[in-house]
Amino acid sequence: MKKVISLFLSAIMFVSVITPFFVYAENSSGTQDNISWKLIDGVLTISGTGVCGGFRQRSDITKVIINEGITEIGDSGFENCKNIKEVCFPESLTGIHKYAFRDCEKLEKADLPRNLKYVGVCAFKFCLSLKKIEIPKSMKDIHQAAFGACSSASGKLIIPSGCTVHPYAFNYCESLTELYFEDGFTIPESINTYTYFSHCESVKSIYIPGSVKQIPREYFSSCYSLDNLTLSEGIESISGFSGCKSLRSVTLPKSVKVLERNAFYECEKLKSVKIQSKIEMIEAGAFLNCPSLKSLKFPYGVERVDEFYPQKPLGYMWFYRDDNNTYAPVKGFKIYGKKCKALTDYCKENGFKFIDMYDVKNATVSGLSLKTYTGKAIKPDFTVKLAGITLKKDTDYTVKYSNNTKVGTAKVTITGKGTYKGTLEKTFKINPKPTELTKLTSGSKSFKAYWKKNATQTSGYQIQYSTYKDFKNAKTVSITSYKTGARTIKKLKANKKYFVRIRAYKTINGKKQYSSWSAKKTVTTKK
Repeated sequence: MKKVISLFLSAIMFVSVITPFFVYAENSSGTQDNISWKLIDGVLTISGTGVCGGFRQRSDITKVIINEGITEIGDSGFENCKNIKEVCFPESLTGIHKYAFRDCEKLEKADLPRNLKYVGVCAFKFCLSLKKIEIPKSMKDIHQAAFGACSSASGKLIIPSGCTVHPYAFNYCESLTELYFEDGFTIPESINTYTYFSHCESVKSIYIPGSVKQIPREYFSSCYSLDNLTLSEGIESISGFSGCKSLRSVTLPKSVKVLERNAFYECEKLKSVKIQSKIEMIEAGAFLNCPSLKSLKFPYGVERVDEFYPQKPLGYMWFYRDDNNTYAPVKGFKIYGKKCKALTDYCKENGFKFIDMYDVKNATVSGLSLKTYTGKAIKPDFTVKLAGITLKKDTDYTVKYSNNTKVGTAKVTITGKGTYKGTLEKTFKINPKPTELTKLTSGSKSFKAYWKKNATQTSGYQIQYSTYKDFKNAKTVSITSYKTGARTIKKLKANKKYFVRIRAYKTINGKKQYSSWSAKKTVTTKK
């Protein structure tokens, strides 16, 4: 008998070595103050009134059902319960206190009830499997790191208007794709430099209402995928977007007065910034390390540019090497703007080109292409652009033409009007009217060409001929009188096909100005 018992115990010991051993409490229940609970097959059901909690580091709970009547979840109530996958909250719940569900790594579903007002410090931090965060409109406070590192929570996060978000609240929520702040949402003025939505690496779109007056430094830092940023009228001071590496363009509302320190630092793909108002202050590092930003336009000027060492605000790359700060200007960087001391001084000190965007002498003109003599004044349409803005004729500038009736070089004088000033002169060429071959006759090792004579604005003609249709190895004969209408070309090869064309020219100040070539004709010589 002893031998049998010994063998049985040995078998149990062997199985315990090769089989994982999990300790779960048996189905159980209990009461505390106004709270009662029961645990059946991993499902914990809590009933009563007031505050519940006291289940920290339990590995035997997989689901929590909290019944109506419970109003709060206490500090560390379910902290580090590694196997909880779902929590069902009652509508009576108004507060979730600090660390309540911290490190519940398998928690996937925890829909916040519609009357919830408060989520405490680190309440859901490191809930790595939580798939969705929906903030009820009743929410008043989301405290520090409340949802920090909820890396699986995806989709659109809406922050209601009456909610105060505290530092680090949503840092490292790496799967969120959109942030939307309802109209009425505010950021307290006391906030200076903290991260709030830092490293939300999948966020592509952010909407910020005008009720937000200041966007603090680092607020949205390192949102690497952000490429759609909407800033509403009412925002006055901007920082907070450093390291948003996918952001390509930004339109600042007219209400913006200050670009704070490191506002768009290291936004590597940023190419366009639309500024619609006078800027009172550009702080150090505002556009530092933005290599794709080749120009900035300040249509209403700037009162002050801050070069707080070691971070220059505009047009620079900055590196820290061997205990030294190394600066390199962005190649070709330009500043456009309304002429003001702050901008002209900054450009002068740093070797950048300042372009007065209200002086038409800095404009570019397109459309003044080559024209053909008609006998009448030629006034071509063209486009005037200054700092990327297309100016309107007779509103922003006036036009005067000269030397535009004859063959030669015509002049266009563009003069600023209204808010624009200065003068810009451009030219375009007027070529002679082209002629055409009327007939080619064949001769012995020769041919004779006939053409229409130009009565005016022509000095002579050029005939070109070749045995190749693309006029390879062509020869040219000049006719120096515009009155001539025919010419025989001799000393050619017999029985050879020739391609022939003609153009007119006029001599101006010793230089020939040509018309376009006529259509080509062919002729075959005789023996």
